[in-house]
Parts: sequence; C-alpha cells; structure tokens
Amino acid sequence: MIYNFEDLKEIVKSKVSIKRFNHIMAVVDMSIKLAKIYNADIEKCKIAALLHDICKEMNMEEMKKICKNNFSEDLSD
Repeated sequence: MIYNFEDLKEIVKSKVSIKRFNHIMAVVDMSIKLAKIYNADIEKCKIAALLHDICKEMNMEEMKKICKNNFSEDLSD
C-alpha cells in the first residue's frame, strides 16, 4: 500500500502525543529547508522526518507486534 504525506501525517498524529507531534512537524519543516539546500528529494525527506519518532511512545510489546506482523516470521525475546 502506498501512502501520501497527508495520509501518513494523520496516522502519525493518531499514534503520538500532541507534544511529540509538534516536535515531529518542526522536524518536517527543517527537513524541507535542508532538502532544498542539499538538492535532496523533498518528499522523501518530509516522509522520513514525519516517521522518525512514530515509535518513540510505543511500548516494546507494541513494537514487537508490528515487527512480527510485517517483517519477520520469528522474533524471539
């Protein structure tokens, strides 16, 4: 499934506190500035910045579940 920036923004907003979300959006703004300076792909930089802290407030069990369901057949403790 392919997501656009606005779709991902709504997902991130639903997963983190407002304080964390405000921090993330400030990082997104900085990523745009840096992408322009270094001729990087702005959309890729925005998405990377948007997702950089999405797991910051998750507990370990939540993270393991996401990894197990999406990336691995066996995640042992």
